[in-house]
Amino acid sequence: IRLGQNKFISTIPASLFNSGKTRSEGATRSLTKCDLHGNAFTGELPGTLTKGVPFLKYLYLHDNRLTGNLDTELFCGAANSFIDIRLNNNSFTGNFKIQCLMENLELISLASNNLTGPLEDGIGHKLPRLREIHLFDNKLSSTIPTTIFDPTNLTAILMYNNQLTGSLTANMF
Repeated sequence: IRLGQNKFISTIPASLFNSGKTRSEGATRSLTKCDLHGNAFTGELPGTLTKGVPFLKYLYLHDNRLTGNLDTELFCGAANSFIDIRLNNNSFTGNFKIQCLMENLELISLASNNLTGPLEDGIGHKLPRLREIHLFDNKLSSTIPTTIFDPTNLTAILMYNNQLTGSLTANMF
């Protein structure tokens, strides 16, 4: 599905991600890319986000008006499929915590939201193929866990404009 940069103004229908339907009833089990960025979608992410689409690789919901507590457990239904998740430029709240191992995720962008709290230690172990993480323009407050630097393919960590503290140490680089 590629419907980015239009003028949709509704909530994201939960039926988009439902399973157990035939193709004529709207089944989306083989969906690999969902691009709804740059619209005016509102409301929270559907609780069915990955339950009915276990092969979802690309989720582009950035630049909308989405709200609510960002519970990354929603992504666990397709955890081994995800390559790229972009939820930046919305109004999500809550702590940033990866709830499950996401072995193939290469890019996660949660920048320009209202995420708070500490960065969890061990984040790099849950995202072993991560290339880029975008967490800038939030309200994150903690030291930077050294495990965020563990993925060997990591090329960009963008965490400016937060409330991070502590020291930068040699083992981070």
